[in-house]
Amino acid sequence: EGGDKMSLWLVRAGRHGEQEQGALENSIVTIGWNELPDLSNVKNKEELAGLYYLAHPTTKKTRATTSGVGQVWRFVHEIQKGDLVALPLKTQSAIAIGKVEGDYEYQKLADNIKHIRRVKWLRTIPRSAFDQDILYSLGSLLTVCQIERNDAENRVKKLLQGVKPKPPEEPEETIDIGEYAKDQIIKHIGAKFRGHGLARLVDA
Repeated sequence: EGGDKMSLWLVRAGRHGEQEQGALENSIVTIGWNELPDLSNVKNKEELAGLYYLAHPTTKKTRATTSGVGQVWRFVHEIQKGDLVALPLKTQSAIAIGKVEGDYEYQKLADNIKHIRRVKWLRTIPRSAFDQDILYSLGSLLTVCQIERNDAENRVKKLLQGVKPKPPEEPEETIDIGEYAKDQIIKHIGAKFRGHGLARLVDA
């Protein structure tokens, strides 16, 4: 189970789910930044930033580039074997949860899949099973970030075991409004229309 130090990470498979199928079929998580070379031997963030600016010669040092370097660094070095990863799916209203089984590797599995970590996909859980605060966190616009608010990792572990954990109160700040709105609509429809009511709504 990975002991107490296990972390939960959000790792997206492209803004529009471009790498989603590849990630699920190859049992990996991956990030974009395919213009970057093999990062296996990068020792520190300064070295990574150097490669980042080499790959983007016209890029100025901004918050966005610092954030990009930070996300790539997290993917390569901070995610640990035994950690959980959440991949919000674009093809269905669900979130795939996996366990990290490998260190960072550079392998060209497709034109848009080069930087990978091997994972064992454990379960695909409907978005409706997650409490709103976890959905807020998973709606982050970042590609790679740690989800640690409100004991999220232990609550997701419970969901993996089929146990419904207790929700806390507060929301996350930076969210994908589209995904949040969709979740709200799905929850509302689920609550208001059951059985024949839902069948009538679908017909309409």
